[in-house]
Amino acid sequence: MGFPEDGPKTGVLDTGGLNGFCAGNDISIIITALKLICAIFNYINHRLSQMSKIGFNRDSVKNLSEKAANEPTRFNATERSAFVKDHIEKITKMVKDKHSVDDIKAVFPEFCEQYPNILEMITRPGGYDQRSLDMMIRMLEKMGQGAASQHEASIQVGQHLLNAYVKPQLDSTE
Repeated sequence: MGFPEDGPKTGVLDTGGLNGFCAGNDISIIITALKLICAIFNYINHRLSQMSKIGFNRDSVKNLSEKAANEPTRFNATERSAFVKDHIEKITKMVKDKHSVDDIKAVFPEFCEQYPNILEMITRPGGYDQRSLDMMIRMLEKMGQGAASQHEASIQVGQHLLNAYVKPQLDSTE
């Protein structure tokens, strides 16, 4: 197959015997997608070469990961999870009672300043993913009980979010 380097998106493509396999518009979409993939690949290679110049390599990533795994938590996870759960319950009640976000910010300024993303999540019109929020709070509780480090909890939450949001999007494009 021959791909023109900088030709028009609807240009002629030597399909190498695949004529009839794709309609003309499909071919232009494929060409555009391939050019995008090449651009992404080139960008990744460029970033990797920059990272290697500053000493960022597989071993340094492994060392940073090990350091993060052994680093103590900088907060009391038990107190934090209780604080977050308590405020979520109170704010959820205010939302159900039709209070505005400004009212909530006036009543709970500390929570709203410390956890703006949680505030946005629980006050979002149409609701939010209760399972993800519950999972994050469970991880805080596990950290408080000493059953998980901050690093382990972070990995588990990241894996949950990957499975819940990213993979379904990737699967739907296949």
